[in-house]
Amino acid sequence: MFAPIFALLNNDAGVAALLGAGDDMRLYPIEADQGTPLPYAVINQIGGPTENQLSGAATTDRYLIQIDCYAKRLTEARNVAAAIRAAVEVHADVTDIGRESRDPKTRHFGYQFDIEWLIAN
Repeated sequence: MFAPIFALLNNDAGVAALLGAGDDMRLYPIEADQGTPLPYAVINQIGGPTENQLSGAATTDRYLIQIDCYAKRLTEARNVAAAIRAAVEVHADVTDIGRESRDPKTRHFGYQFDIEWLIAN
């Protein structure tokens, strides 16, 4: 009942070059701990309606996933987002891109985008 996004990104060389790999990968569910080294990314499942069928149980689950990339510079956050997008785009649809921000307290830059991933049951 979860999209395999962590496994996919953990095995992608482009993402690993920016966020590390294996147990040291700076990719977190929901939120990162305070003081996490930059850059890093956070993944949140923000929805997930099933594809219901009149003739029986749902055959496909739809996962709506928000990805937030954080870095010291905006260009670095964009690069992390681009690497993640390149890895997931062959498996999922990117539905919303380009929300940029800067945290007023930490002064870290953020780049946020959403994907929709369909998984057959």
